[in-house]
Amino acid sequence: MSTKHTPGPWRVERFGAVMAQADGRRCQVALVTGDPAPVSEPDDAVATREANACLIAAAPEMLAALEALTDPEGHIWHGTSGACTGECKAVRVAIAQAKGREP
Repeated sequence: MSTKHTPGPWRVERFGAVMAQADGRRCQVALVTGDPAPVSEPDDAVATREANACLIAAAPEMLAALEALTDPEGHIWHGTSGACTGECKAVRVAIAQAKGREP
């Protein structure tokens, strides 16, 4: 299965830039510029922007981890219980969303 997104790892750099190495060169994959909700302290806005950038930067690894829980047909590994729990369904939804598909 090929990916359409820029491969990871992605790293957070200054001012909320999320950068990646792609084809031997650096590229920006995201720029977190601010908090959509009003905040009372400027430091809160900086902390929120940094937290959002860290979450975005972790996206390739999170997708890979979720995909590791599935087999090639998309069935979720769920241990010995034999039942797909709500968590299994959440994994399917998250993978679909990350790939721009309907769950």
